Amino acid sequence: MMSRRRLKSDDRMGKDAAPVPLSAHLPDERKPNHLPKGISRREILGAGIAAGAALSAGGLAGWYYVASRDNPVKDLEKFALKTHGGHRLRMNDGEKTNQLSDYELFFSLCFGEGFNLKQALEVQRKVFPGEKTLIIADVGGADGSAAADLDSISGVRAFVIDPDPSIPTKEWGLSRNRFIVRKIEETGLPDDTFHFLVSFDTLHFTNVPVAFSEIYRLLKPGGVALTDYHFWHRPEGLSNLKAVPIKENVKVVLPNATLLGQNVISLPVFLKAIDIEREHLGEDFEKHFAMIDPTFVISKPLEDGVKK
Repeated sequence: MMSRRRLKSDDRMGKDAAPVPLSAHLPDERKPNHLPKGISRREILGAGIAAGAALSAGGLAGWYYVASRDNPVKDLEKFALKTHGGHRLRMNDGEKTNQLSDYELFFSLCFGEGFNLKQALEVQRKVFPGEKTLIIADVGGADGSAAADLDSISGVRAFVIDPDPSIPTKEWGLSRNRFIVRKIEETGLPDDTFHFLVSFDTLHFTNVPVAFSEIYRLLKPGGVALTDYHFWHRPEGLSNLKAVPIKENVKVVLPNATLLGQNVISLPVFLKAIDIEREHLGEDFEKHFAMIDPTFVISKPLEDGVKK
């Protein structure tokens, strides 16, 4: 089972600590959680500018491609059970390990105090006005306790994707048919499966470029994924990010700091700016950036589902 951090509000900085500067030569440092002018949380968490334009035009229904399967949730549940074959599944009758509050505390460092995933899902619901059910997954969800909390939201059906889950035996957990026992790099799931994906404290255990690509593939057009990635600032971490093939579809949201005067920046621009920082700071680079844990937002444009 993947190790889990128990976050506290002062894990990364003291309660009275100042924002972490990237370096002295960067202009216009902003306060933590301050979004650059013209960028809304809806644009970050939704499908971006394309989604906003499509929604304001009011013509989304009929243009968005909807799969013809009668009951995609049932199909996924059947698939999930098939992935259990050949695995000796561990059962969890003890304490929850994946608290939703841990996820939300981490993401709130980037998106602002009070951020919660229910709000993010409400944003996603507006992106898919013709669909009654949002199908979501927690990548690396372990015992599924966070996914179970999200599954309790009306109109949401949550799954766990984890190669070594700890399936709960108590009523607080998801049922067995919601656990897809596969690595995120090789799920075997069809394209455009999920409206929303979330991952916390997991990606550094994976083949990162493949994991990013698979998450993108599994999103429906208009879908969004939120994830962290520890150790991104190390040489191998930066190499992994540079090898991500869908960089144009990834935004980086920085907590407690800014880069090029912004705390929301596309992954390609982020990587170019980081190269400048590495050259400028030299051996001090990792020390400066080790305290900064960004959120990576992967989004699939609505155009991928527009009829030609």
